[in-house]
Amino acid sequence: MTRKQFEALVDKALRRLPRGFREKIANIAVVVEDWADDETLEEMGIEPPDTLYGLYRGIDITHRRRWPRSCARR
Repeated sequence: MTRKQFEALVDKALRRLPRGFREKIANIAVVVEDWADDETLEEMGIEPPDTLYGLYRGIDITHRRRWPRSCARR
């Protein structure tokens, strides 16, 4: 499978997610990379022959600051 074919499958899978789930991940960029770089593997504590198949970088939803409803409406 080519990279272009794989990216098309990823796009198709994301479009097929239920609406409620798609709305929750609307601000998340899904990036396809051939391999994780050595720095990332080291940071995650992954050593060969293991590899990384997915990674979320960002603030965990349980640690995000919630805006008061009055601010969110403005």
